[in-house]
Amino acid sequence: MLWFFERSDEQIEVETRFDNTTLEYVVIVRRPDHQEEASRFKDSESLRVRLSKLTQELEADDWLTSGPPVLLPDGWPNKQPPR
Repeated sequence: MLWFFERSDEQIEVETRFDNTTLEYVVIVRRPDHQEEASRFKDSESLRVRLSKLTQELEADDWLTSGPPVLLPDGWPNKQPPR
């Protein structure tokens, strides 16, 4: 999934997906200066905690969500994900 956050004329993309090769959840943050930060998580609870913290950080820095998330057709598990 892709989430978009805006502040003034800047945009941040937050992508979440499942890596079927490593059986990990992945969060990729793309910042306006083209820096990209990827984090990997072994279970859905760790992913949930990270996304919650990231959202709080962005909101504290005055970033606002812009529109609904976009579903990515290839970011889903095709193997049993860890819980």
